[in-house]
Amino acid sequence: MKDVVGTGAGGTISGLATRVTRGDTRSQGVSVEVGEREAAASINIIAYYGVSIPQLADAIRRNIIDRVESMTGLTVIAVDIAVTDLYFEDDEKEDQHPRVQ
Repeated sequence: MKDVVGTGAGGTISGLATRVTRGDTRSQGVSVEVGEREAAASINIIAYYGVSIPQLADAIRRNIIDRVESMTGLTVIAVDIAVTDLYFEDDEKEDQHPRVQ
């Protein structure tokens, strides 16, 4: 693997990751190694509490593989997914209405 995210196919994959995560700064955690014919990605995600993590990871993995292969022609040999945090809907409500002390 040669290329680093930011140039060539690596930049394309990084741009895809930004679109998939909708540019959410909390989800910055994508690294991609790109060779002449193959690519591998490591992705950190924040999952909604209560969502099946194995099903979520499988759907993300399939989506990344399908899109990267169709956009770049590279063979994706690995997509490693790490859940780095859980998102609770109550957290957002608390952020919108801070407690008064």
